[in-house]
Amino acid sequence: MEEPKIGLVLGYNGAHPFSKVKLTDRASVQELLRTLLDPLEPFFSPQKARVKCPGGTAVRFDQAASEVEGILRPIWGLAALLAGGGEYRGTEWWIQGIKSGTDPENPEYWGFPRDNDQRMVEMCPLGMA
Repeated sequence: MEEPKIGLVLGYNGAHPFSKVKLTDRASVQELLRTLLDPLEPFFSPQKARVKCPGGTAVRFDQAASEVEGILRPIWGLAALLAGGGEYRGTEWWIQGIKSGTDPENPEYWGFPRDNDQRMVEMCPLGMA
């Protein structure tokens, strides 16, 4: 029997796992964060410095900045998860990605932000983490 499509679907056959987590305590919030991070795994670049989700985007900035956004925005949740005593099996993906993305010698280097560059916005989670 097919699961009813309620809650957030986002390309899943049924509700996104995020929609199924009942928030009751710290552990449930940590589980919710994991359901947001796990689906990104197949979209990491080889050096882990970028995340390119499938499909088109509606962004008004370059593709590279969009992929930098893909790895850095989730750090808001990952940092909170780890700071709150949680664990995440994919933490090393982000550590490797930050190392690769900030290394000017790496082919996946994020580059220097220019005036009005989206990369400046995406650096905020790094400062918080």
